[in-house]
Amino acid sequence: MKIWEIFETEFSANKLRKYESIACQGNGYMCVRNTLGEDYVQSQRNVFINGVFNAPEGEAAELASLPDVTNFEIAANGERLDMQAGEIGNYSRALDMRSGETVRCLNWSGKNGVELEIEFRRFVSFVKKHIVAEKVVIKPLQDVTLAVRSGIDGKMTNSGVQHFGPTMLRAYPDGRIGLCAETLQSKVCVGVQSLLKCCANANYSVQTERRGVFACMLIHTKAGEPVVLEKISAYASSRDLGFAQADSVEENCGKYLCEAAGLGYDAVFAENAANWGKFWSENAITIECGNPFYQKAVNFALYHLRIMANHEDNRMGIGAKAMSGEGYKGHSFWDTEIFILPHYIYNVPETARKLLEYRCQLLDTSREKAKGYGYSGAMYPWEGAWVDDGETCPRLGDMDLGTGERRVNWMGEKEIHIGADIAYAVWHYYSATGDKDFMKECGCEMILSVAEFWMSRVAERNGRYEILDVIGPDEYKDGIDNNAYTNYMAHFNLCLARDILANISDGFRQELNKKINTDGMESRLADVIGRLYLPVPDKDGIIPQFDGFRDLKELDYGKYKNLEKVGTIFGDYSFEEINKMRVCKQADLVMLFYTLRNLFDKETVKNNFAYYENCTLHDSSLSLCIHSLMASRLNMPELAFELFGKCCEVDLGENTDNSDSGIHSASIGGIWLALAMGFGGVRAEEDDLIIEPILPQGIKSYSLPITYRGTKYRLNMDESGTRLKRISGEPQTVILNGKTVKV
Repeated sequence: MKIWEIFETEFSANKLRKYESIACQGNGYMCVRNTLGEDYVQSQRNVFINGVFNAPEGEAAELASLPDVTNFEIAANGERLDMQAGEIGNYSRALDMRSGETVRCLNWSGKNGVELEIEFRRFVSFVKKHIVAEKVVIKPLQDVTLAVRSGIDGKMTNSGVQHFGPTMLRAYPDGRIGLCAETLQSKVCVGVQSLLKCCANANYSVQTERRGVFACMLIHTKAGEPVVLEKISAYASSRDLGFAQADSVEENCGKYLCEAAGLGYDAVFAENAANWGKFWSENAITIECGNPFYQKAVNFALYHLRIMANHEDNRMGIGAKAMSGEGYKGHSFWDTEIFILPHYIYNVPETARKLLEYRCQLLDTSREKAKGYGYSGAMYPWEGAWVDDGETCPRLGDMDLGTGERRVNWMGEKEIHIGADIAYAVWHYYSATGDKDFMKECGCEMILSVAEFWMSRVAERNGRYEILDVIGPDEYKDGIDNNAYTNYMAHFNLCLARDILANISDGFRQELNKKINTDGMESRLADVIGRLYLPVPDKDGIIPQFDGFRDLKELDYGKYKNLEKVGTIFGDYSFEEINKMRVCKQADLVMLFYTLRNLFDKETVKNNFAYYENCTLHDSSLSLCIHSLMASRLNMPELAFELFGKCCEVDLGENTDNSDSGIHSASIGGIWLALAMGFGGVRAEEDDLIIEPILPQGIKSYSLPITYRGTKYRLNMDESGTRLKRISGEPQTVILNGKTVKV
């Protein structure tokens, strides 16, 4: 098991898309799917710049697939390199997560008798954020004429949807080729430039197509003489951080390219590898057990968590598939705040702040959305894109096999718990960082604005306030009343708002009143907090997920649990039928125990966990990590480890094909959650860092870094006990295994 590599030793056209997703390369600014140089119909080429969204007419905004530079067509004596033709030997392809570089090696024998040894290398620089670098070494085993064609292909679409208008193609005197185009609706200008160099004498020419420009080389070489080709490419856009109206995308692109090309592949790679080396030396997590797969999964999670976030720019979030594919259109959901943000809070708090600042900048459009539905305050978009796009939830969803028609997608209107999730994330971030400046600039306004929404959204019924007609985390249930997760999280949000108003100064309140009217808010908060319906355990000790949940029809759960393919249940039932069954897609009430751990006594939580685990199909990648974390908290280490293993297999498992359109960002964040906040028992509450680790059977030891209020620690857990070491920062007190200690 190669714990640092996404590795394959056989070429399989049917697995191309999965590998392109899980081994994608990026740096937070941009991401490139790990496509091959030659074309295959099963492949899906995508390059994305974080924040470059476009909305086709009548559709939601989506990350626009940019002109592609990864194409590398090679022909030997007129026969095109094709791994589905000829013979392949000594094949290997690996993404080294320690450096971000992919290396593909193969021996290829064409039908015309030509034999080549070829090595392809590619990386996306984490130092020079605009650069994609490629290197190809071709060693012929006989005299041969090589024809190489590689350039900038502007025909890229999002599954057929073209986002760019007419292209401007350029060939520069120094050998560079370039393309500029503007998105059709959002009017974002994107520039791409490439420079292809060859170590051997070559006849060089430039070919243009309707939407592309390519460098072509004809090379006559002797047997055994390697031909080395280097291609450096640069991307830039008018949405780049710091881009001014007077700037030129074309000039910026040329500047980035010339700087990198002047150094060459090896030098640019060396600085990139050093950058990744520093990251791993400071942030590595180790887990020692009998199966090295788990260490690989942890490395995989940290690799993707690093490349999925723009660590400098606060104008975009993290997509449900990050930038690894077209799935979910690059939109940000509650995944960020609940599943992904905790990693950044406890490891890269400055990035966590950027992600929350993005949500703060959505307040104006969130207020507009609330007003459109007749409410006040901030109604956050269920799906977020660029900072100005507002709600981007598509109106139509998946096909209902029962009706034969696409279902209306009500999430944007009814899955309103996201506002409370964001308020919770603000509180979580502040608890772990003590960042008062953020609370003054953003946090307090965000919490109060969403609280204002809840006060307008509740309905008075039966002498109490209820929250009706919603969709909770369990998306198999539509239009339900009093979802326990939604109601309790809204209540938590309202209490945060009450506490803010009780503790802020008069001067700061005056500043807040310029953005949100807090006059009389205390009395309204007290009224709603006091009368909001909060579901409690019934006679059997079970908290209903929503009104009437326990009266729903039972199902043969075993038939649909632990299946390789999610959504299998829809082959037997329509959505309307499932809506009437006592079955859950994913963690819902169990989710509440994760976020608000002190609501109920341990016995109640344990009974409800067992009840809902039985009827939850885990048909969402968001589910397994939460159930694993809760099993750890309930001192069920074997179950916690079993569910953790299944979480690790969501993208890395051998039999899954649901990664074709991109990795699962929340599940990747969930690997960290289940390990650090589950096994490690790490959490921030009030003014304390609390660590209550467990060691599941089968794990010999684990070690992970934790950052809390400016101090960085390393937690080590093995059979001999728990050790916490302060790496940097000021000494602090920590509650470790129930005891207050100074580290």
